[in-house]
Amino acid sequence: MTMAASQHRRPTATIALAIVLAIVLSCAPQVATDPIPQVYITTDGTKYHLAGCRYLADSKIAVSLADAAAYYEPCDVCKPPIPAIKE
Repeated sequence: MTMAASQHRRPTATIALAIVLAIVLSCAPQVATDPIPQVYITTDGTKYHLAGCRYLADSKIAVSLADAAAYYEPCDVCKPPIPAIKE
């Protein structure tokens, strides 16, 4: 291996850290920053969802994120945003 080729290789620890960080960030709940984000609830559910969630097959009622979060929990499958806490 030439010196130029070895200089372009990333250390294994750096790659591993990047993978772990990507996994952690993909699992973390999103915080809503849109002015009025829209999510969906169902007629008989206890959670709110994103538009494409599989749990919206039977019913789909559009509501604001703030209204949904006041009475419902976020879906564990589609992971909709949670409202930002205003201080």
